[in-house]
Amino acid sequence: MEIIPLSSHHIDDLTPLINDYIRLMPPKWQLSTTQVAAILQASSIWDIHYRDDEPDHPWRWETETMCVVERDTALAAARYDQRYDDGIAAPSHIETRWLVGSAARPEALQLLIDRLITFEKMGAVSVKVNSRCDFGWGWGGVPTATTFINDLLQQNNFSIVQKWAVMTADLSLLSPDTFGTITPFHLRWSLDDLHHEWTVEAYDDNTPVGECQSWGIPLQFAACPAYTEWMEIEWLGVEDAYQRRGLGRGLLQEQMQFHRERGVNYLALFVDAANAPALALYESLGFQCEAECWGWGR
Repeated sequence: MEIIPLSSHHIDDLTPLINDYIRLMPPKWQLSTTQVAAILQASSIWDIHYRDDEPDHPWRWETETMCVVERDTALAAARYDQRYDDGIAAPSHIETRWLVGSAARPEALQLLIDRLITFEKMGAVSVKVNSRCDFGWGWGGVPTATTFINDLLQQNNFSIVQKWAVMTADLSLLSPDTFGTITPFHLRWSLDDLHHEWTVEAYDDNTPVGECQSWGIPLQFAACPAYTEWMEIEWLGVEDAYQRRGLGRGLLQEQMQFHRERGVNYLALFVDAANAPALALYESLGFQCEAECWGWGR
């Protein structure tokens, strides 16, 4: 058994492992080998959104996708994003975007975790398993239902750094009474169909005081059943001075109504599992918790 860079001829082995992983998360799609190959070939399916996040920073990101093979059969795989600061030979930060394997072969997963720890020994100040998964609509961390992965991380002295609640809402079940109006604020929409981003902002006169943004599901999933019926709520925020005035609720309602009229049936989001007010808000608007993910670090 050895750890090597992922090769295209291992994708057939890897696809069932990925599907076992993502079937635990809504919308519980299953991917073909063609879809998996397309996702693996992309630098990141999130680049369409993170266009200008780090234009002038003194570092660069490099990516490697590694797999553990035995007799040329892939048993586990992971993608590591490595940040290199200018003038430093070793990576300073490691983000594991996804980590898949089989409960029947924990020793294969252990090799991938060992590689992650090796980065720390090389001088990395941050080693995490908490990035947005490429094989879904954007949750971070490891689904709690993959107990064997979480147990291995804990056994290797990783600590939970984030708990995410993954929630969905069926818009077709909502009554018109669910939707209201936002007063005395006025709204401005930004509809960016090219980048699959739809943003509604609330203004008090000319001052922006709240925002809610939704994203489309990445195009790599377009062949999945009911692809066009799903959207993601990416961001909801209200300025401190305007909180507890129903503004966040109203902005989310605007997004829900907008996408319902577009023919979208399901909205998904992930939220800090410890954020009780946010959980209560989402539940009051018909969202239900479908899963939980844990982010890990050491």
